[in-house]
Amino acid sequence: MKLIINKKDFFNILQTILIFTGVFIAWWQLRRMNLQTKADFTYRVYKDFLEWLDNHKECREWIFTLDKPLKQNFDKWEFDDYLGFFETIWSLKKRRLADEEMIYDTFSDYLISVYEANDFELKEIIDEIRKNEGKDFYEGVEQLYREMKEYEFKKGIVRRIRLHTPKSS
Repeated sequence: MKLIINKKDFFNILQTILIFTGVFIAWWQLRRMNLQTKADFTYRVYKDFLEWLDNHKECREWIFTLDKPLKQNFDKWEFDDYLGFFETIWSLKKRRLADEEMIYDTFSDYLISVYEANDFELKEIIDEIRKNEGKDFYEGVEQLYREMKEYEFKKGIVRRIRLHTPKSS
């Protein structure tokens, strides 16, 4: 059995194939641009975050040692600005404007270790602030912390426990 396709049908089939190929390439390019935009948003916040840490050396030192209570230095270190970065990250993530893996890779140590430091002192501070400011204050910080912990669980990431007790003077 011989299949005969006339010229008109052949060109219609070819045109359809080319259109689908063009649509696929456009979709693929838009997807790549979207991923690049997510990475750019995350990188910009990270760059600003590192700059903030450079301008708050005593706070940065504490973040890497967790050797004293946070509460007594919260205002002095302008720690609310530190938490503001995590609020921003959570907001970008919630709107799918930042990549989950990139957020985890760049920010998890900064949030998880501080959140869990000194027997979850930050949680106590947030709860105290909420009494005056409202129950949704620093909601993004806590939600991002929970999501990072869930991400670790899903990926099987084992974190070395970093619960520190302040040194006695």
